Amino acid sequence: MSTEVTQNLTVDFVEKDLIVVDFIEKDLITIDIHSADIATKTLGGLKNVEIEGLEDNDVLTYIEEDDEWQNKPLVEIVVAESIFGETPSNTTALPSKRFVLSNACKDDTLRVYFNGIREKNITVHSNTEFSFGIDIITGDEITVDYIKE
Repeated sequence: MSTEVTQNLTVDFVEKDLIVVDFIEKDLITIDIHSADIATKTLGGLKNVEIEGLEDNDVLTYIEEDDEWQNKPLVEIVVAESIFGETPSNTTALPSKRFVLSNACKDDTLRVYFNGIREKNITVHSNTEFSFGIDIITGDEITVDYIKE
């Protein structure tokens, strides 16, 4: 003879509360976990989120100075964080192999151009420094594109 006892448990998830639940399976006790929609709040109901004039392709961006998330157009974020055509400084007088960026760049976003042609043989030393295998001399032009970290 089998007896089935079902009990529903509803838990309201509160921001930043830690919930620990231990599930034990015994001969007479089986606990089934069913997925539930826990995202019941709207973004506007969350703390430190400011949504204004929402439009298609907006993304949430954390604004450190304001300590809050704000919606911004994706293109505005990409343009604000992208650097195009920067001339890096060299660490020594020319001829030089090693160069420094004016900002830290995100991993794998650095594109270096030597006299207008993309250079693939560079060594990245950090998120602000890179070098060539050959010396760059007076008259050579080095420019870089990257996304700021």
